[in-house]
Amino acid sequence: MNFSTRFCAVVLSVGALAVQAAPMALTTAAQDNSPKFVTQGGKMGGIAVDVLRALEKIDPDLKFSGEESFWPMKRIENGLLAEVASGPEHIDLFVGMAKTPEREKKYRYVSTMIYSVKNVVFVRANDDVKISSLEDIAKLSGDNLVLANNGYVQATTAKAVPGLKVDDGAKTNSDNLKKLIDGKGRFFYASELSGLYEAKQDGVTKQIKVVPVAGDDTGQYISVSNAVSKPVFDKLEAAVKKLVDSGEMGKILAKYK
Repeated sequence: MNFSTRFCAVVLSVGALAVQAAPMALTTAAQDNSPKFVTQGGKMGGIAVDVLRALEKIDPDLKFSGEESFWPMKRIENGLLAEVASGPEHIDLFVGMAKTPEREKKYRYVSTMIYSVKNVVFVRANDDVKISSLEDIAKLSGDNLVLANNGYVQATTAKAVPGLKVDDGAKTNSDNLKKLIDGKGRFFYASELSGLYEAKQDGVTKQIKVVPVAGDDTGQYISVSNAVSKPVFDKLEAAVKKLVDSGEMGKILAKYK
């Protein structure tokens, strides 16, 4: 092999190694749902962003971007579809999504749950209603409208209860807390974590109270587009498992309780 041939071979080998070593750039988006995503001093933070930064430390081959932009949940769900993978509306993954049968038909989930949220009903502080389930609310006469966030799994759950009147026109916890306090609904069905966090931020904790209701907690997972290759998905699987098993995920969550 002459010098020219050897030189070209070396260049090609170095180039191949560089490609292999390049970070796996994955796109995502934010949801206007605190404390999953929280804007602080003009910079995006929150549970999901802390998770992304922690995964980058666990596996430096993983690199995430796009978490600074708020998208509605419906847009996030559509963005994960493999058929839009070549377009500007595509994202590779989303941190903090509940599983539903419909969603599982469209994209994958990293198997390790990152955390779970307890679903509760918020009422006005002076409301002495006695209920223990969404079914109990459906049996009430008169003022029994349930508020829920548009596109959230709680809205889907509430709508599945026979006879339950649901208003899921609002998109954020803050909007629905305001509607609740203003009397535009008697109940607000949501995650206790996000509802109480937003109530503290809005300064309305004394105007509401929590009523526990029967039902399973909602697990939060990382959803991944089917357009993401298996090797990359496997790296996400390993990194998320390490994040949870090491106790680091618990430390992240504790910051926002």
